[in-house]
Amino acid sequence: MQRADYALAQIQLLYDVERKADDERLTYEQRAELRARLAYPILVRFEKWLVNEYPKVMKDTPIGKAIKYTYGRFDKLSRYHLDGRYRPDNNEIENKVRPVACGRRNYLFCGNNDAAEDAAVLYSFFGCCKAAGADFRTWLIYFLEHIHDYDDDYSMDLAELLPDNLLSEGKILSVTPPESPKKDS
Repeated sequence: MQRADYALAQIQLLYDVERKADDERLTYEQRAELRARLAYPILVRFEKWLVNEYPKVMKDTPIGKAIKYTYGRFDKLSRYHLDGRYRPDNNEIENKVRPVACGRRNYLFCGNNDAAEDAAVLYSFFGCCKAAGADFRTWLIYFLEHIHDYDDDYSMDLAELLPDNLLSEGKILSVTPPESPKKDS
């Protein structure tokens, strides 16, 4: 239990640095500098602890597996401190792809392949609208009213009907502004 407590405490210290950077709304360069100053020494201590503890644990125990996993990937896990654009985990992307994973599981119960494919297309459109910050209802109405304009004119590009394009042209409503990356200043 002491090993797990120590490891969790070190990880918590790293997240404390991230919270500080978030609270201060640091640019990517400032975040990297803060990490170099505060997170890097924590990472060095943690790596030394992993090297010291690795030979002492039984490999098949939960703490043994955790130390082995972290020890084997520490060089990759610790590189986030070099660049302020990187996050120490992949929680943000995990949360963004979760609906896709849930949808994929739900496609098993669509009844047939065509229904599953239709559901996948709709989920893709939902995702495009969400990513662009477009109101799905106004996009869908516009899409359905204009899709047949493209039936016979092959010089027209269907990509014009994508939510981000219609939103930028002011043809559909916005529900929320899309997330934009922090600008360095």
